[in-house]
Amino acid sequence: FVQKIEAINIVDIDLPIYQKYVSQEQADAIILFFQGPTGEQIGQHMAERALDALRTGARGSTADAQAIQAGISAGDNDLWTRRFSELPPEQRDKVLPLLQSLQGVWKQIDDEQDVAFDKRGNEIFVAVQKAHQLEIRAAMQAANKPSAPQTTPH
Repeated sequence: FVQKIEAINIVDIDLPIYQKYVSQEQADAIILFFQGPTGEQIGQHMAERALDALRTGARGSTADAQAIQAGISAGDNDLWTRRFSELPPEQRDKVLPLLQSLQGVWKQIDDEQDVAFDKRGNEIFVAVQKAHQLEIRAAMQAANKPSAPQTTPH
């Protein structure tokens, strides 16, 4: 079960959600922003902070909000400012409004991702349980059998 959950292809789950809310132009702006050493550093920090938030038990947009707050507290805004300053003015003028236009949909994206991942996890659980039903039943019966008293040598 754990191996199947860990093998979930996140892109398969996330892509339809992103396509619902993010235009190609917005996606291109995101890709451009996260390029280069500073963009990659921002992406790494965001991923680490998101995982930390998930480890606390936060889910969906709540986890994202915690990650954003942790980034603000850690001074990640300086990285964002640096990355924007690295862009040529014409790219900066195009990228900034496109990224800002996404602020209103991140909560929906995060929450839908959470629901979609849970749904996929439940599908996997049911499939694994069904595939191993006989083994599970045998293990449960073995675990419930009274064991023979153990004798200790004198």
